[in-house]
Amino acid sequence: MAAQSEINSKIYSIRGGFLLYIISVVLGIVAALIVGGKFSNFVNFKFRKGLLIIFGLLIQYAAQIATQRYSYKIINNALLINAVIYCLLFAGFWFNRKYLGINVIALGTGLNALVILLNKGRMPVSYEVLLKNDLQQAINMVKEGLDFKHMFIDEGAKLAFFADIIEPPGIFGYFMRVVSIGDLIIALGICIFIFEIFFGRSVLDLVLKRTTVK
Repeated sequence: MAAQSEINSKIYSIRGGFLLYIISVVLGIVAALIVGGKFSNFVNFKFRKGLLIIFGLLIQYAAQIATQRYSYKIINNALLINAVIYCLLFAGFWFNRKYLGINVIALGTGLNALVILLNKGRMPVSYEVLLKNDLQQAINMVKEGLDFKHMFIDEGAKLAFFADIIEPPGIFGYFMRVVSIGDLIIALGICIFIFEIFFGRSVLDLVLKRTTVK
């Protein structure tokens, strides 16, 4: 039982949303191939200023790792760190705003960012959902300040409705224990964006083209 709890917590610690995004990529690829998408478009696809997004994600990962050793300093600067991360992410989104998928991703990211920035740089998470899913190690990490991205939802939490409170149903619950509304919107955006990559153009362009042909 303890071993399973540790496995569950590790799944949570790399953030359930991450696994949700992998599923979105797979669904996007499958959907694109079914309706005629091409791998050649994927190989030749050019993403503008992609390093901005990569740097943002690397800073996020580095901060989480650094929290294990410098928890006090990281937690105290969580607001600033997350502000830098989101500035980089949104800059990357801006350069690729012609894609519908990127705009949807930006919307979900914006919701998460709003909640995090209004809660002193950390995303509120439901203690009850973590406990229900036997994520004791994750609970301990939040309690001990070893998770720079999360705090428990309390009376002072702002926009708790958009926080990490959703427990995905069925088999999806195995891969992601707790997510936010923003995470789900990001997942939808990733699926759409992957679809667009396989066609080499925006979904909106594809719709307009078919409408014009008709």
